[in-house]
Amino acid sequence: MNRSHTTIFTIVILGLFLFSAHGSLAQQAATQADESARYLKQLSDATAGIEKGVQQLRDKGLGDQADKLASSQLAHYQQQLRQAKELVADGKVFGRAEYSAAINAITAQSKTDHQRAIMAIQQQATVSRNESDRQYQATVAASLKNHRDAIADANEKYRQQIDLIDLKSKFNGSRGQMGIVIWNLPSDQKLHQRLTTSVTLQLLSGSKVVWTKKNLKLNRKQPNTPIRLPDVMFDTVSVEVMKWSGSGGGLAEIQVFLRDENVAKGRPCEVSSIETLPTHLDDQHSLTDGVTLPTTVGDGYWIPEEDSKATVTINLLGKKITPAS
Repeated sequence: MNRSHTTIFTIVILGLFLFSAHGSLAQQAATQADESARYLKQLSDATAGIEKGVQQLRDKGLGDQADKLASSQLAHYQQQLRQAKELVADGKVFGRAEYSAAINAITAQSKTDHQRAIMAIQQQATVSRNESDRQYQATVAASLKNHRDAIADANEKYRQQIDLIDLKSKFNGSRGQMGIVIWNLPSDQKLHQRLTTSVTLQLLSGSKVVWTKKNLKLNRKQPNTPIRLPDVMFDTVSVEVMKWSGSGGGLAEIQVFLRDENVAKGRPCEVSSIETLPTHLDDQHSLTDGVTLPTTVGDGYWIPEEDSKATVTINLLGKKITPAS
């Protein structure tokens, strides 16, 4: 064989080899494309199945946590499917290994979602239980308070009935020997530059006025002024400061005598005005505390605001004030 024949033979053999290699590569590429398409379809079908299942569950009605969990799982499938399509579009293989990796990633993410959902449900259950306990305790406390208030109200009504019977008995036994003694502020004005000069006195039975004495002048030369009362039944005494000397009015004590008993002692008082200095904010009950000649500032007397009329009301059926020790 000469050189030309040898060259031709070599070219033919090389061509056959290259054709065979090209065919093999083409066949391999086609196989990989088929594999990618097959596994891509499996992932796509799986995603579609999850999407359908989620919709069916929603149609039946899902709770917040269940809906959130289903939506999360569907999102994981959609993410892996999107990544797989991008891989194939770039000319890469999405085969069995890649499919298994995608499914494993979805499983791991879903497991984490389940754990978070369980923790959220447990926390929600704890919050709900705590709220239920709080509401129960509040209901119990409200019921106990209502019970205590009902008992206190019943006891107060009973006490008032007993006191009313007792007061009526004392009125009946007084045989008209009734009177009020109004104690003025100390005339030396060492406590305050004040002195009440006239008052209006009213007696009430319930809400009905049964007797009135207007512009009653108080004795300025004596520490107190006694007033004789008509033979009428009353349970409330009202004294209005009308005129005064100095910077305003004020009183030390108001006594209500049925024969020789002061039925006003310790009974609660209401006032229409009171001096706003801290030492005088609770002075109204001093009008029935038994201190007729006070000597200490802020103790044993009452003064209203400066240069103003003011009314004192004593409830003879009110619950007695316990003196502070």
